[in-house]
Amino acid sequence: MVDPTTIISPEPAPSQALDHSRRQLEALLDVSKIIAQHRDLRTLFHELAERLHSVVESDFLALVLHDPEKNVMRLHVLETHAGYSKPVGSETPSKAIPPVGVLQSQQPFISDDILTETRFPDFLLRMRESGVRSFATLPLTTAQRRLGAIGFGRLLPKAISDSDVQFMERVAAQVAVAVDNALSISNRPRPISSNLPSSAIVCRSCWTSTMF
Repeated sequence: MVDPTTIISPEPAPSQALDHSRRQLEALLDVSKIIAQHRDLRTLFHELAERLHSVVESDFLALVLHDPEKNVMRLHVLETHAGYSKPVGSETPSKAIPPVGVLQSQQPFISDDILTETRFPDFLLRMRESGVRSFATLPLTTAQRRLGAIGFGRLLPKAISDSDVQFMERVAAQVAVAVDNALSISNRPRPISSNLPSSAIVCRSCWTSTMF
């Protein structure tokens, strides 16, 4: 007997799957163009948030960067769809959140349903209180250094597909190069994320910064 509370996503029709793949490819090309056109991180993040939302369904999309001197992860929200309360550049001890594990292992952290997730209990408690059910975060890394992570989530369980994760891994690889280049151009020997302007936040009815 099927539990009536269980949400089962229908399999996409072949034509829908092909159309989604085509839109993802177009988005990757657009990401490359955006990175080539913008060295300013504020503009880059704004353009990325607009473009990615058209192909990856998410209720939030966030970037966190590692500050190696303070050993904290610093939040930079790309796009959200609910309330926002923490100030720009909020810091969390690295050991307390999934992105640090992603940064160390270089493997994605994926939770199909955080109600049954046992890792990072304090972090996931805040996510549950905000209504998030499925969550993924991926490493943001170049050949030169490990920068941080990109995370995205949904208010529904089991709502992040393998194709979403694969697509975001490819996006993360490009974004990492863009961020690394922007920070290198500054020629300032400061902690990585301190080079990001506070205006690098794009927030639409923001809320999810409370999670990081």
